[in-house]
Parts: sequence; structure tokens; C-alpha cells
Amino acid sequence: MKQLSPAVVSVACAAVALLSLWSTVDFYRATEDLAGSNADIYQIGAQADRFREVASALPPTGTIGYVSDRASSETVGTVMYDGAQYALAPRLLTERLRQADTPWVVGNFSKPLDVAGFASKRGLTVVRDFGSGVVLFRQVPAR
Repeated sequence: MKQLSPAVVSVACAAVALLSLWSTVDFYRATEDLAGSNADIYQIGAQADRFREVASALPPTGTIGYVSDRASSETVGTVMYDGAQYALAPRLLTERLRQADTPWVVGNFSKPLDVAGFASKRGLTVVRDFGSGVVLFRQVPAR
């Protein structure tokens, strides 16, 4: 078997290195649009900021009620719920109200509305409106 000269080995190594570099640059260009500012189209990452204040007002763990003006059967409603769940973890959000272990309820709204009226129809009292569509409610004890 004939041995390759050091010059041929060096050229082959340089070719492999250049092809690897070209492949990396090509991959970056192909994924740049996907990973850019449009990557988080539902703004899940921004939910941590929206829910920061309400998270500090809630117990650190446990089950928290959840209400919204968007139904969870809609894509936007599901995304809103998932974003809130992500931001408030490790707490567990539930849309099932009237449970003994869910005295606190977080409201997540997509548009301005009469929060007091919304609360009274659902047996809730407004504790605090944090703005940006985030409201903390407390369940009214059943009589």
C-alpha cells in the first residue's frame, strides 16, 4: 500500500475543514429566520414578565384556579393558558373552579373588560388587577 505524502494529507484535511465550515454557515443561514425575532410568535417567553407580580402574590406551590376571556378550545386560548402555566410553574393551573384547594384564581385576559362584573358572575372577588390582562381573584366562600 502506497503512503500518501504529507502535502496530500494536509490538502485533504484543509478540504474537510472548509467543507465543515461551509456546512455550518449554510445551516445558520437556513435557520436564521426560524430562530430570529419571529421564533416565539405566541410570546410564551414574555409571559414570565407579565405574571411576575402575580406570582409573588401567590403561594409558591399548589393548585391555582384559572379563568380567561378566551376558551381553551381556541388556539389562542390554549396558548394563553400554556403561557400562564409556564410562567407560574411549579404551581398547577386548573380551569375547574369551586374546589377546596383552589382559593386563588388567576385571570388572563386578551382585551379590556369589566373585571368586577366578570368576577361577580363567577363567584370571585377581585384581589388586584396587575395590568396587561393579569388579574388575581379570590373565590367567594359558598354559603
